[in-house]
Amino acid sequence: YFIQKDMESDLGIAIRSVRTSNQWSLLRGILPKIHRKLLSMSSSDPSLTTRTIITLNDILTFLHPYTLEELESHGIWIQQDTNTTKNSENNNNTIICINPSFARTYSQQQQQQ
Repeated sequence: YFIQKDMESDLGIAIRSVRTSNQWSLLRGILPKIHRKLLSMSSSDPSLTTRTIITLNDILTFLHPYTLEELESHGIWIQQDTNTTKNSENNNNTIICINPSFARTYSQQQQQQ
């Protein structure tokens, strides 16, 4: 699966639409939610199929180019475990908080300025 590094891509939309109930969650814990969101989008995008597997490394690679401020503007806060190497997916303790409502409010405020 080719990962387009754009918050308006299917992966960006899937990540932004997952709610963590305003709590920090392990990224690996919300990975199934992201995968389900992508599968629900597959009817509109033939490149996404039920065989498409998104990994922790895919999500981290996707989010890496964004600054913390850019992620916050999308309602995403992330804290990576500095003791984990990039390729040790099973031990990754990265935590994430996603709040789509914050992103909408932030966007509305930016438009009003």
